[in-house]
Amino acid sequence: KTKKIPLTLEDLLNPQLGDEVPKSNQHFKCNVDLFGVFYTRYRNDPHTEVFGDFIFKWGIEGLKEPAPDVAVVQNSQNKDNYRSSFDVLKEGTRPSLVIEIVSPSSKENDLKKKVKIYRQAQVDEYFIVDPHLEKGQVCYEIKGYRLTGKRYRKIKPDEQGRVLSKKTQVLLGVNDKLDTLRLWDTNTGEEILLTREEIEEARLIEAKARAKAEVRAKAEALARAEAEARAEAEVRARTKEAKSRAKAEVRAKEAEARAKAEASAHAKIEARLKELEKQLDTLQK
Repeated sequence: KTKKIPLTLEDLLNPQLGDEVPKSNQHFKCNVDLFGVFYTRYRNDPHTEVFGDFIFKWGIEGLKEPAPDVAVVQNSQNKDNYRSSFDVLKEGTRPSLVIEIVSPSSKENDLKKKVKIYRQAQVDEYFIVDPHLEKGQVCYEIKGYRLTGKRYRKIKPDEQGRVLSKKTQVLLGVNDKLDTLRLWDTNTGEEILLTREEIEEARLIEAKARAKAEVRAKAEALARAEAEARAEAEVRARTKEAKSRAKAEVRAKEAEARAKAEASAHAKIEARLKELEKQLDTLQK
């Protein structure tokens, strides 16, 4: 019968295949979410691999070899090769980003000892995500270190408390209540959704927005068509009115011309009659 022996903190810094460490549900969920984000981000990148709970062999004598919760390895030439561990000397590359999620059993290791290990192993960036309880409420705290020369320098958060991974162009932060982990893509400025529920909700919101936009576009097109029809009808009415007015003006001018012609003819007749009357008077005398 196999006897289970609890792992010590030192064991966790140098795990072996087959070692099992119980994790809290919050630790597991956070681990799965973060792994999913980076795995999806680099799924189609032939030279970037993402590992979860995987042992890295540094090739440095005496240096512990922990299995990071999430590790992003860039410049890989052997993506998707079967491995039981990652030999950085043999592979010719090493993690550019390591993320450890703090649990009560590993807190001292993650916050102190692993900082020294990853610095010595020349891991470019080391992020620590610490989900912990405050007044019965789960809160997240994020710390980051970046390699400068051979030293780790703590990454200064931005005004929103977010910490930037330059190697992956991902911002890690939390919401206003500090109870939800949030990530952003600095290339697009958009938030990276973590869970399937968030993704489905975002898709639903997007679909509703798209449907509203389509309805609005159709309504606007109908309004434009109605306005154009009204304008065309008004043009036709004005044209008809103008034609009628023009005809009336022509008829009025023709009547006026006829009246003038008749008056002129009448005046000539009267003048002729007067002339004849004068001639008759002359003859009678």
